Amino acid sequence: MKKITSLPFYFSTTYPPYVVLSPEQVALRNKLNDMTDRGDIAYEHVPCLCGKTSFAIIGAYDRYRIKQQTVICTLCGLIQSMPRMTQKAYSWFYSSDFYRKLYDHNTPARVEDITGYYQDRYSKKRYEYIASHIKAPIINILEIGCAGGWNLYPFFKKGARVLGFDLGPDLVAKGRSLGMDLNVGTIDDVPAQEKFDLIILAHVLEHLANPKEILQKLASHLKPQGALYIEVPNIERYKKFLGDIQLQNAHLYYYSPTTLLPYVKEAGLEPRPFTVDILGPNIGGLFYTTKAVPARATDMSHEYTRMVSLIRKNEWRYRIKHIFLKLHILKLLASIRNAIKRT
Repeated sequence: MKKITSLPFYFSTTYPPYVVLSPEQVALRNKLNDMTDRGDIAYEHVPCLCGKTSFAIIGAYDRYRIKQQTVICTLCGLIQSMPRMTQKAYSWFYSSDFYRKLYDHNTPARVEDITGYYQDRYSKKRYEYIASHIKAPIINILEIGCAGGWNLYPFFKKGARVLGFDLGPDLVAKGRSLGMDLNVGTIDDVPAQEKFDLIILAHVLEHLANPKEILQKLASHLKPQGALYIEVPNIERYKKFLGDIQLQNAHLYYYSPTTLLPYVKEAGLEPRPFTVDILGPNIGGLFYTTKAVPARATDMSHEYTRMVSLIRKNEWRYRIKHIFLKLHILKLLASIRNAIKRT
């Protein structure tokens, strides 16, 4: 496979992670990389969601410097991890200390903090978004990837019946201690006969190996007027596009509006509405089942060219920035800006 960029934060073994890691995080990352080198973790090559197997390489490391190759499909432009852990390996990873302690190092340590940081900054806004678009009573709610129940808690406080599944037993236990019906498990553990007014899938779809199948299964659990709330990171919108913030080994796919919508529609779901920059640099919205025959994925051949162009523009911005840093121009500009603010 050809490389379409050579920036150090994609390939350098010595490039620093995007945040300062604690000694515990560094030890976990190094152990995970050692396990990968020894072949203790199973990886697989699979076709893109569009069915093709032609990729170009973007990078070899993620934002924490975990060894994970990121590629882009040369047909549809969908960015993804490849090779990636097998489903069995990912199930182990998400239920292990590696995932929570590496990625969620700010997870509240106390049960009562469920109503604090996460509730105020994220879950509350999701609740407000959903409530502003769904006028019918929301009585039964399901969330897949519920963690400690951050997103379910505002509905729970309003008297709704909530059901959640996650692979993290410690976080599930925190939510259960508040009275919510949270369980260790996946979509496969949802009772077949259960139907819901609302299903939440927030920052989960990018972690799923078989997103179309999961979306179809979730759609089968919706009541006739039920809604599926989907929220994923927008690969185009992050402050450091494709840089040291987004890339992570836990993400199997990196969606843009162009690469997300066709596959959601193919699963028999229609957006009402679809929102770019939903809760910051994310995309998503509310999706409803449709009686129309699910459409095949639309032609996305232009998306590869467009995404490569964005990646290379980002590379030039990076190189120019570092030239300025070497010449101390950025510090000079910052000093001038601060002097102007003081006047």
